[in-house]
Amino acid sequence: MNVRDLIDNKDLIENMKQGDFIQVAGWLVAIDGELFILDENLADPYVDSKKIMLSNRFMAYPVRDVILPLGGGKSFVFHKAKASGTLEKTPSLQIKVHELFVENENHEFIPIDIGADNIKKTTEKYGDILMKKHLNKSDDWLDYCR
Repeated sequence: MNVRDLIDNKDLIENMKQGDFIQVAGWLVAIDGELFILDENLADPYVDSKKIMLSNRFMAYPVRDVILPLGGGKSFVFHKAKASGTLEKTPSLQIKVHELFVENENHEFIPIDIGADNIKKTTEKYGDILMKKHLNKSDDWLDYCR
C-alpha cells in the first residue's frame, strides 16, 4: 500500500491497533535524524510529503551497506522501498519494520538484513554521524563524514 493511500484512509487508520500488520511502499528517506517511508508522489520540498516513521533509524546503515548512497544532499539514503511490520504507534503512524526491501540501481527490490546484529555491525562500520541530528544544520550529509 502506498503511504498516501494508507494515511488518507481515515476509516482504516481509526480501526488499526498497535501490533497490527502493515505493508507500505514509497521512498525511504532520512529526515532530521529519523527514517521515514514517504509517499511515492513526493511533495516539493520532499520533507513535506506524507510519511510514516520507521521505529529504528539505524536501519539506514544496513541499507547504506548494500545500496550506493547519493552523492550529497540532505539524506544519504533516498531510495524506493517496501516495508512490512507492525504498527507501533498511533495516531502518528510508526512502523516496527520486520522486512525491508530497497530498489537497487538495476531497479530490483533486494532484501536488507535489518537484524539486530547487522544493524549493530553496520552502525559501528559507518559511525552514528550520518543519522544524528546536527547543530550546524548543513544541507549536505557529506559534511558530516570523516
